[in-house]
Amino acid sequence: MQSLEDRSTTIAAQLTHELAAIEQRLRAIVATHQHAPGGPPNAWLHQADHQAAERANMYAQAADTPPMQYLASRLGVEASEQTVLWLLIAHEMSDVSRQLMRDLSTENTADATLSVLRTAAFGGTTTQAWDALGTHGRLQRFGLIERTDGGNDRVPLHRQTFKVAARVVDLALGNVRLDQTLAPVAQFHHVASGGSDFAPLAALTYAPGVVEYTDAMIAARDRTNALPQFAALIGAKGLGKRLLIGNLLRNHQRPWIEVNCSAVATLEASAVAATARALARECRLLDATPVLCNVDTLLPVGKRSSAVLDSLLVELATAQRDVFATGTRMPIVNEVNSLGAAIAIDCSEPTSQQRAGLWAKCLTLPDVDVDLLAELYPLPPSMMARVARTATAKAIASQQRDGNAIVIDAIADVVGDTFGDIAERVVITQNWNDIVLTDDQRNDVAELMARIVERQRVYQAWGFANKVGRGLGVIALFSGMPGTGKTMLAGMIAANVGLPIFRVDVSQISSKWIGETDKNLATLFDAAETSHAILLFDEADALFSKRTEVKSSNDHHANTTVSYLLQRLEAFKGICFLTTNHEKSIDEAFRRRISMHIRFALPLEEERLAMWLAAIPAAAPVAAIDFEKLAKRFAMSGGYIRNAVVRAAFLAAKDNSAITYDLLLIAAQREYEAMGHLAH
Repeated sequence: MQSLEDRSTTIAAQLTHELAAIEQRLRAIVATHQHAPGGPPNAWLHQADHQAAERANMYAQAADTPPMQYLASRLGVEASEQTVLWLLIAHEMSDVSRQLMRDLSTENTADATLSVLRTAAFGGTTTQAWDALGTHGRLQRFGLIERTDGGNDRVPLHRQTFKVAARVVDLALGNVRLDQTLAPVAQFHHVASGGSDFAPLAALTYAPGVVEYTDAMIAARDRTNALPQFAALIGAKGLGKRLLIGNLLRNHQRPWIEVNCSAVATLEASAVAATARALARECRLLDATPVLCNVDTLLPVGKRSSAVLDSLLVELATAQRDVFATGTRMPIVNEVNSLGAAIAIDCSEPTSQQRAGLWAKCLTLPDVDVDLLAELYPLPPSMMARVARTATAKAIASQQRDGNAIVIDAIADVVGDTFGDIAERVVITQNWNDIVLTDDQRNDVAELMARIVERQRVYQAWGFANKVGRGLGVIALFSGMPGTGKTMLAGMIAANVGLPIFRVDVSQISSKWIGETDKNLATLFDAAETSHAILLFDEADALFSKRTEVKSSNDHHANTTVSYLLQRLEAFKGICFLTTNHEKSIDEAFRRRISMHIRFALPLEEERLAMWLAAIPAAAPVAAIDFEKLAKRFAMSGGYIRNAVVRAAFLAAKDNSAITYDLLLIAAQREYEAMGHLAH
């Protein structure tokens, strides 16, 4: 292994020698053209090519092969094609060579023409020249040279111009790294690095056999005369699938290219094809294994096949490398990809006992109940690690001693990051004394909380998950008049079970573009399942409304969204609360997917009395008030009662007085009128 200084010297020597040889070659050709326009001295060119081959052989036998030699050893670029590349590099780097190429050209162009390259590299019009410089030749196919005339097929051959790709110049300068044009969608991992986020396998937990099976597949790449295979690790997000593949590839001394399929999915169709070709080239050039992360983001909603994925795999198959992938569902791999087999490796979620062990490994705080965390917060391993780092930072900053409280606070912060702009956290400051429920509602609330808290025991320990199959999530509908406390109750339930709750911003979800709403909903539900946060759809009828007869494209678009929601709720394993003031507007198909339905009717007189009393804070100055008279006179919901009390409080503060019956009466009359009633 050469030292860094020796390697730099070798690369600099190659660059200097090749540029000097190109200049000498061009001088000879120009001189010959001036005296004998019939053509270049083929005997001299043969000698120059022989010298170039000797130099290439010398570099190939060096302790560390210069990166430019990868073009021959890994891409099969022939000697004359290498000469084309050096000619174009000289055009970029040498004023003398650039002028000599202009002297050879019959066209007034800034860049090298096809005719000049054909003459200087191949000695004239030969079949080899046309094949090498054409669209199907290695140089264009691998993106090593680029047309600078617009690439239009109507451009006459003699006016076609070329430049060398920046990727080739990078190699000539000795840089062994991923093509920088791929930086937005891919990352190259050297064997020696792996990245700071690549935790050792000992710190992770996988289902029995997953590590061994994946390791055997990677080791099997040493087999000969075998077709490359497509292997996908399938499971919930955050289980460490990417880390597993990265660790095992590193253990086997295999570099790899990690492809962000979420970023690929945003590319235009023409850009996807070019990106796929570049990725295949880089896998061969860097001797790297492609790893497609979040491959299901390339799949249209509700489908398991994709033209984008097929295009990607067709190109990667030419690199003769096994293709690894991670995702939540297994795609259909088209046979046209020339892959030997498509294999799914199921990565099951950790059991409660395994989660407790993972919490114990990653948390350094004292007095933390890891069993409780494993039961209430069944987070994936990757999110546990983020929570542990956040909790440690919070503990140092706040000097808190309650380990459980710090961790729960950290969970809320980390979960919030997963939703971005599509949902915001709901913070409820009220307690159970601030809400008035009937006996039936209290029973329903107790059952709903049991469904949330005891899910792991009933579905996993008792085996009901195998009996039920789909529909393991908790979907609750709160319906009733405005102001009856639906949203407040949803928040209080979340606080009582210790889970963060996030209100969905429908304006960020809905889109006029076809497919965008469904994509946003997919992101939302994926984030909720991964983080085990509660989703709250306030005024759910905006999204969950009844499907209508299709009379326009808008009707079809709305019906498609409802159908997707039905399908997604069927498979949803998380917790989702819906509130509505218009129960009859909800599509009937949602009803069998609803675990609990809590109705809020207009409160009776005795319930309204309790609400008036509960709405007055203990610190507020209050005169003698006949609350029974107010409860009897105004048939209002709890929300309007709270509004009336706050309104009266501001009137009292303005007059620097206590809250009186008369002030409450004025406020109640205004709120009653706001409900659409006439005050009497």
